[in-house]
Amino acid sequence: MKEPLSYNDWFCVTRPRVHSPYLDLDTEVELAEPLTELFIYITAERLTDERVERFCSGFLQFLDALYTTAEAFADETLAKAPHYWRLGPGKQRFIAYGITNKITQIISREVFPRKRSLAKSPIFYRMVRQIIGDERVGEGRFWFIMKILPATGRSDGIDFASLIQDSFLAPACFEALRRMKDWRFVREAQAALDDPNTVRRVDMKRYLERFAESQNAESPN
Repeated sequence: MKEPLSYNDWFCVTRPRVHSPYLDLDTEVELAEPLTELFIYITAERLTDERVERFCSGFLQFLDALYTTAEAFADETLAKAPHYWRLGPGKQRFIAYGITNKITQIISREVFPRKRSLAKSPIFYRMVRQIIGDERVGEGRFWFIMKILPATGRSDGIDFASLIQDSFLAPACFEALRRMKDWRFVREAQAALDDPNTVRRVDMKRYLERFAESQNAESPN
């Protein structure tokens, strides 16, 4: 288990990950400080349902602040965003995708190793499921599906049938399904692999290969 971090240590972890070329320094600090406090809170003491509930509530408030900040950007500011931000109809997406990636890295690489039971908490899973089902999060859901969901070991209540219809989210879905050994969507993975327009085909291929290995392992000699 990793050693606990001080406030300054956590802030040094969090602060660079809320950086965006479209945010001023004061705004970045305003986002980083409450997130830092949440990470300290959830890792400092023994987990209880009350602590997990407070962490999840605070994290959802952080996401809401992130989107509220992004929605205030003017169209001319968004027009300057580089193409790889995949600007969609929601103004928040250009900032949500990049920052959410880095925040999920903190949870998976820094928080989980210090509080392994957090990922298995039903309260934490409820939050993850809520985020994945929230269209407002847009492409930012990619990282919760790929990096956070497999750690929970659960997929109940998540509408994968709809999510895999999104060409951007589909690769994350098949990666998560592969890691959780959920083989309900083999036919859809094959169809996506056969489609020349599919992006990140490697994720579908890995899913199908792992399914084939699983079937072979279960077959009698």
